[in-house]
Amino acid sequence: MTRIRLARPGDEADIVAMIHELALFEKAPEECTVTESQISAALFGDDRVASCFLVEADGQTAAM
Repeated sequence: MTRIRLARPGDEADIVAMIHELALFEKAPEECTVTESQISAALFGDDRVASCFLVEADGQTAAM
């Protein structure tokens, strides 16, 4: 089963991993310095500045 949902606390590791994978694909991994705590603050902090949807396939995060 595939579904789309809003990111929630606890998803930070998956989000950061996908961001780093994209940087590697773009041949710029050294320019990617995002951390789980930065993602947490951006998505879930008091002054959040972003939102994120995740795609789950068979219970596993597949895309964002």
